[in-house]
Amino acid sequence: MEFQLKTLLLLAIFLVLLSVSEAAQCSNPIDYVLIAPENYDRNFSSLTKEGGRPLGFNASTWYYEQDIQNPCVKLSNTQNVEIQILIETNPPARICVRDQADTSTCGQGTVTKCPHASIANNMYFEFYCNAQCEEGDVNFWYRLAMSAPNEENWCFNQRSEFPSDLAPINPIVVDVKTTPKPNRADGLLTRTSPILHLISALACIFVLEKMSFCN
Repeated sequence: MEFQLKTLLLLAIFLVLLSVSEAAQCSNPIDYVLIAPENYDRNFSSLTKEGGRPLGFNASTWYYEQDIQNPCVKLSNTQNVEIQILIETNPPARICVRDQADTSTCGQGTVTKCPHASIANNMYFEFYCNAQCEEGDVNFWYRLAMSAPNEENWCFNQRSEFPSDLAPINPIVVDVKTTPKPNRADGLLTRTSPILHLISALACIFVLEKMSFCN
């Protein structure tokens, strides 16, 4: 009986250690800074600007077979809220995210999770790749958002938009029609035409007087 209890205890410890090893490994997490939707940067240039956060997204990289900790963030004050997780890889690739309870979600190209259950006052999210991923580094954008405490059905009103949805602004082409410059000769003729009319009139009077004189 005692042997069975020890075996069960060791098995329980093993399972706990296994679950911890598979959960979010965040030894040095980054404090995630939320941005209100009305303050999202919707400029196409934010995709290439250093430190830019297009549509509120952050940029990161998961490194393949390198001794570098997986990207990990801490989201604070998450008690009784709904959480939205959006991820987009560039170029399209497989990516996963998991929290400290080992609740994991994976996707190809994009990941959309809403709501993600909040289980603590601080949530930790680790971005990683599993055995189904391609052999190579994965560049990706990610965004976290959360509702107000105890707000119901918040996810239904959230948009799933990604940095690739931003489009460059095409330059406005204005069709400028140029007016041809008047010919100098035409202008001169226009300015001298009253004088010509006067000369013609005087010539006609002179001719008429000559004809009357002859008669």
